[in-house]
Amino acid sequence: MTTTAPPRSFTLTLALIVALGSFAIDMYLASLPAIVDEFGASPSLIQWTLTGYLLVLGAGQLIAGPVTDTVGRRRPLLVGLMLFTAGSLMAAVAPTAWALVIARVLQATGGAVAVVVANSSVRDRAQGETATRLYALLLMISAVAPVMAPSVGGVIEEFFGWRSVFIALTGVGIMAIIATVRLLPESLPAAGRVSLRFGYVLRGYTTTLAADHLRGPWPRSRQSACSGSPTSVGQPTFTRAHTDWVRPSSGCSSG
Repeated sequence: MTTTAPPRSFTLTLALIVALGSFAIDMYLASLPAIVDEFGASPSLIQWTLTGYLLVLGAGQLIAGPVTDTVGRRRPLLVGLMLFTAGSLMAAVAPTAWALVIARVLQATGGAVAVVVANSSVRDRAQGETATRLYALLLMISAVAPVMAPSVGGVIEEFFGWRSVFIALTGVGIMAIIATVRLLPESLPAAGRVSLRFGYVLRGYTTTLAADHLRGPWPRSRQSACSGSPTSVGQPTFTRAHTDWVRPSSGCSSG
C-alpha cells in the first residue's frame, strides 16, 4: 500500500528537526576540555552536560508520545523547539558549570518532543512505501549527523570559542521554529486523537517491557506447526494507542 508523498517542505522540515537533535548531542563534544578549563570544574561534573541530556531525552519521549497523541503534533512541537532554543541560548551564556547542566536539560526536554513528533508525523501523513522512504531518510540523517557534528563543532570552537557552538544551535533552533510555523501543518486531526489516561499508558509500558520480543531477537524463520515447512516470522508492530504491541500471526490456520 502506498500513499501520495507529502510535500517536500514537510520532508525538509522533519529532516531539520531530526538533525537538530543529533547536533545537540555531539556538536559540543570537542569543546569539553575548554569548558572544563573555563569553569575550573571537574570533568565528571561537565560530563553531566552529556549524561543529563541523554537521560532527559530518553525519558522525555515516554511522556511526549502519549501527550502528542492527545493534543496533536504541531503545538507540542513548537513548545519543544522553543524550549530547545531557550536552552541553547542559556548554555551559550551560562555563568557556571551547573547552569550549563541545567541549560542542557532544558535543551533535552525540547529535543525529546521534537524526536517524537518527527517520527509520529511520518506515520500520520504516509503509509506503505512512502512511509518507508521517509523513515529511511530520517534514519540516514540520524546516522550522518552525529558523524559530522563533532567536526563542525570543533571548527566553530577553534575560531570562535565553545559558547559559539551553542549560539549556532540557537540559530538552528530558530530556523526550525520558523520552518515549523510556515511549512508544517498539524498532521493528527482531532478525530485521530486519543484520550490521555496515565494508568493505561503505564500499563502499556509495563506490558511492552515484559514482552517476549525485548528478551531476544525474533528468529528469521521457524518450523511451521501446520506443515513442517519454514515460515517467516514478522516483526512486532507498534500501534497508535501508546504502547500496544501486536504480535504477528504464525500464518497457521486451524483448518
